[in-house]
Amino acid sequence: MLCLGPKRSDDPYTAQDHALLDTFVRHLALVFSNQQLLAERTAAPVAPLVIAEPTYDCADVYDGPRLTAQQLVTLRYLAEGLTNKQIAERLVVVEKTAHKHVAAILDKLEARNRTEAVAIARRKRLLPPD
Repeated sequence: MLCLGPKRSDDPYTAQDHALLDTFVRHLALVFSNQQLLAERTAAPVAPLVIAEPTYDCADVYDGPRLTAQQLVTLRYLAEGLTNKQIAERLVVVEKTAHKHVAAILDKLEARNRTEAVAIARRKRLLPPD
């Protein structure tokens, strides 16, 4: 698992690694917003970094049940205040699938509603602060 965030003194990744990851994340944002496909030339240099285990413990970031990549994207949309229908349109899935993602997030974060899920996610650093 790779932890992105402020560079720490014990960070095993080089400045070049961070630059590659930054480019990769920007391209992924475009992929998730349906503006482009992820080119192999963008993904290939980053693959060893993403697959590699870090030399430091990430447990302080979040120690609860793991959210899937799709659930993390859905969580960001929840933070934007989108409805299930709007989330489904962005994910290019049916509304029922978006509803299932939201339900799974609420369950894993032990939240009673969407607002509480976003608050919990921010507290546990699954989302950036407001």
